[in-house]
Amino acid sequence: MGGVFIAGVAVAYAGTALRLACYRTLGRLFTYEVTVRPKHRLVTNGPYSVVRHPGYVASATTFLGVGLSLMGRDSWFVTSGVARTTGGKVATGAWIIYTTFLLSMFVKRTKMEDALMQKEFGTEWEEWRKRVPYRLVPGII
Repeated sequence: MGGVFIAGVAVAYAGTALRLACYRTLGRLFTYEVTVRPKHRLVTNGPYSVVRHPGYVASATTFLGVGLSLMGRDSWFVTSGVARTTGGKVATGAWIIYTTFLLSMFVKRTKMEDALMQKEFGTEWEEWRKRVPYRLVPGII
């Protein structure tokens, strides 16, 4: 097994572990919708003390890790020759397009969630935003 495959699997596992930590931290407050639940509270501990939307970071990390493990030069996809076929090239292009779309949607959705949480929690949210200024990647965004 090649280094890219192993790195990809490690990245995917790290993303999965972070996503599980996010689920555990949010508990009953986790939803797939941008919403405020009854008796909602602002969660600012655990992974949410590093970035405001670590669940999206976790999902993106897992997705990118899987991509690395499947498309590294030592992967079955490449060594079997499938990557060089028309179907393989289409699949690779589709994965790149989908990944780009997914990442852009995460950025857009974090803005929506921040607006909702700011409206719902006001000063408490503003104080958290000052302590945790980045939505997704510390020092970048």
